[in-house]
Amino acid sequence: MNIASVFSQMAVLFLALVVGYVTGRLKVLPDGADKTLSKLVIHVTMPCTILNSVLAADLTMSRADAAVFFALVLLSFLIFFLIGLPLARLLRAPENERGLYACLLAFSNVGFMGFPVVESIFGPQTTFYVTLYNIPFNLLLFSAGVLLISGDRRRIRPRQIFSTTVIAALLAIVIFVFNISLPDVLTKTISLIGQVTTPLAMIVIGLTLSQIPFGSVFTEKRLYPLIFTRLLLIPAVVALVSRLFTSDPDMLGILTVLSAMPTGTVVVMFSLEYGSNDKVASKCIFLSTLFSMATIPVVSYLTSQFLTKIM
Repeated sequence: MNIASVFSQMAVLFLALVVGYVTGRLKVLPDGADKTLSKLVIHVTMPCTILNSVLAADLTMSRADAAVFFALVLLSFLIFFLIGLPLARLLRAPENERGLYACLLAFSNVGFMGFPVVESIFGPQTTFYVTLYNIPFNLLLFSAGVLLISGDRRRIRPRQIFSTTVIAALLAIVIFVFNISLPDVLTKTISLIGQVTTPLAMIVIGLTLSQIPFGSVFTEKRLYPLIFTRLLLIPAVVALVSRLFTSDPDMLGILTVLSAMPTGTVVVMFSLEYGSNDKVASKCIFLSTLFSMATIPVVSYLTSQFLTKIM
């Protein structure tokens, strides 16, 4: 893997994020535009990206590989929580915010950044891996995530687990398993709409970050070790543990890179909804997204070197 090429690809994504940030700071769009565009991505363009990952791409993954990857994703989340919960205590986070800190570490921006980053680094034929990753992500987000942030299991709503993206992911799995083909005109339409996801998702992240006061972002000292763990330590642990179960380079590489994504914006939304510390969550998203522009290429390069040595 050429690290210069990875930095170049990340620079393109970062510049799209900057466009969103500047657009937000200049008030080009009306208030609430980030939420509206976020809904467009989540409910329209991303489901098309998910479906396109099995309709248009030349998949090299077997059904057995899909099952192994799915199991490794579950194992990854177990690692996230085993690290995140003790880390919150170690950082001396307020007792009523320890669940939030664990979620800041466990739930990354794999939906908005996962697809564009994996497609940029590994190619469009590998985006189905991100589709598989998003299923346990959403199942855990709307169950364990809600419980940790709210502290009240009664706030868990099973209907929310089956979001538009999860339904699209389940449909994609059905298409993959049964090798279903759709009419060419429908496949091309899905592909066209899905192509909007990458630039629009990065612009939405930029719009969201533009609402955070820049001067106050760097004052939360507890976040720095958490972000270091999120962006660098966790990918290393995931790579080493996953290597015990598979030697597939695509599978290991994608799983490691997805583990290196910054904190997901959904944690802020949950913090607002369930009365947790949304300011800390917002700062964590800003800092982790900023630092990830440098750490993701480094993780990608180190992963490629690691895979070269074990192959």
